[in-house]
Amino acid sequence: MSYIENVKRVCADRPEIIKAFEEIDRRQFLPRAYRKYADHDMPLPIGYGQTTSQPSLIADMICRADIKRGDKVLEIGTGTGFAASIMATLGADVYTVEKIPELYQLAKENLSSFDNVHVFLAGDVLGLPEYAPFDKILVFAHAEDIPIELLDQLKEGGIMIVPVGDERIQYLMKIEKTFEGDKVETLYPVRFVPLR
Repeated sequence: MSYIENVKRVCADRPEIIKAFEEIDRRQFLPRAYRKYADHDMPLPIGYGQTTSQPSLIADMICRADIKRGDKVLEIGTGTGFAASIMATLGADVYTVEKIPELYQLAKENLSSFDNVHVFLAGDVLGLPEYAPFDKILVFAHAEDIPIELLDQLKEGGIMIVPVGDERIQYLMKIEKTFEGDKVETLYPVRFVPLR
């Protein structure tokens, strides 16, 4: 069964997200050895000790963040660019940061056809404060606590999705930044590589 079936399940009320996943070929974001598994709804190695997340998880994060056309989105953990390509296809303006130079170069190549994707090599500061504020922030690496540096880069009314925990136990968290204070929701257990 293709991962598209699971994407349809998690994003049932967002047909434009399902369409974006149908339009983008995951194979072009995978090392040649793993392309035969591209349709499987599972994380896959992309080299340098990193993986690309399972497509239905990416879809769920995009849905829960309510990413839509015109949103200015910060993505932490570009990998090879698959999630960024989905968000760009939705019409979001994507600023994406990768810490591994080789993956940064690969992502730049993979995403070169998108005018609305800006790929950055991670520096000493978490995120891209010089381009803030962002409507949405998606983090594809786990933090030990909710990263305040990223929360500071989120607009009032914005949403951040981030895995929080340690090497053993992590939970996906949804944080909404409101005038009354941050609304934090714990979603479900996940497993990601460390943020730094």
